[in-house]
Amino acid sequence: MNRSFLGTASHLLSDPAEGSRPDARTIHWLLSQGVRIDAMASPLAVRSGRVVFDLGGRYRPNPIGAFALVIPVPADRSTIIIDLGAIDIVAWSPKSNKIGMRLGVVFGLGAEQIGVDGVGTTGLPIPVWRDPLGWLHAGRRGIVIADWDLAAFDLRGLILEAEDEPHRLDLVRRLTPRPPTVVVAGRPPAGPKAMVEHEPGWVRSRHQLHVGRLPAGLHIQNPANGVGPHVEGGAR
Repeated sequence: MNRSFLGTASHLLSDPAEGSRPDARTIHWLLSQGVRIDAMASPLAVRSGRVVFDLGGRYRPNPIGAFALVIPVPADRSTIIIDLGAIDIVAWSPKSNKIGMRLGVVFGLGAEQIGVDGVGTTGLPIPVWRDPLGWLHAGRRGIVIADWDLAAFDLRGLILEAEDEPHRLDLVRRLTPRPPTVVVAGRPPAGPKAMVEHEPGWVRSRHQLHVGRLPAGLHIQNPANGVGPHVEGGAR
């Protein structure tokens, strides 16, 4: 992990414009959604603020922007001993369901949990939540994706657990890398009908194992070997 970002994220949080303690109305709403006080407060407390989201998955504070929950992302265990601050910050608008990263250092919430006691790697699958509310309701167990491009790289080969079957399919679609279109010099690009459609290679649900078609040159490893990208779905 790049420790140079730790001080940057922690320094940002010292600015009131980056979010402040939620008011009583916001806390009451979170409690009504089943979020416990300890999940709001630890390890780094949930804040609230006004933000604007851009098209690249980032956000910035704006006094006339949308209301958002602002959640600092703690460093992993190897770094948190040195610096108790944040590695990045996530903002989420409950009204629009938009989500974004402040710095783009990590893909979202819960990244520091991956691999701890084998979760997501050799042990239990790591839960993936659609939004931070579900993540907070679960006591911050699992992950929330804000940057899909970074997540597709960081989560490759892991065992993920979706909320339900539609969510599983969405994760497979959004986390499966799309290969580039490669043309031969001196030849016109192929038309849309000549393009090779591709699907995820190995996707495991609790009820089936599906082997999809792969484009030439794209190799997705078999999850039976413990390393392929596969997503479990169903009710938790």
